[in-house]
Amino acid sequence: MLQTRRPKSLRVCALLDKEERREISVPIHYRGFSIPNKFVFGYGLDLDEYYRNCPLLRWWTWRSTSRRLEKNGVAMQDYREFIDEVLVDAETIEKRVAELGAQISQDYAGEELLIVCMLRGGITFTADLTRFLTIPHTLDCMSLSSYGVGHYASSGNVRVNFDLMTNIEGRNVLLVEDIVDSGRTLAHVMQMLRTREPKSLKVCVLLDKKYRREVPVDVDYVGFRCA
Repeated sequence: MLQTRRPKSLRVCALLDKEERREISVPIHYRGFSIPNKFVFGYGLDLDEYYRNCPLLRWWTWRSTSRRLEKNGVAMQDYREFIDEVLVDAETIEKRVAELGAQISQDYAGEELLIVCMLRGGITFTADLTRFLTIPHTLDCMSLSSYGVGHYASSGNVRVNFDLMTNIEGRNVLLVEDIVDSGRTLAHVMQMLRTREPKSLKVCVLLDKKYRREVPVDVDYVGFRCA
């Protein structure tokens, strides 16, 4: 399907490759691990909707077969060659995300939680955050775009590109986003999700540019506040 859209290039990166299960020929250009034909969970993969926050990969034989990441192509430029300043280093981010995971787990103790990742910016933050959750949780995703005057306009005119596949009625929902500034897009999605009658609806963001706020929105869990 994607080839019909005539991209300049199209490659595949897979964390896990069960090559012995292959029924048709599919090229994998970047491979994290080649694994046997076993049921795998952890690192974002669930087991009956649980254990996706396990910080390592497991399968029923409890043995691991690993390969180093393969790169068949031009090496990417090191980000350290073009950044001007490090605002928050990796260790500080990891420590703060762990603190957020602990706080959320405490707040929802004895409850089940639905994590809603806002694509595409929230992917990395959501993946890291869920590994620090100690409560039962499931994962779904939404993709919205805000359009108006200018390339990065946040006018409040919001288009839903990809909606939830989960019925959130009566469920605890935590919306996870990478950054909030004007608040217009977040306010729109919160209003939309409230009409679906969740048991609770809260927001967790990695970065909060509160000084850019144009509409009031409540952010329940904040990684870092941007001055």
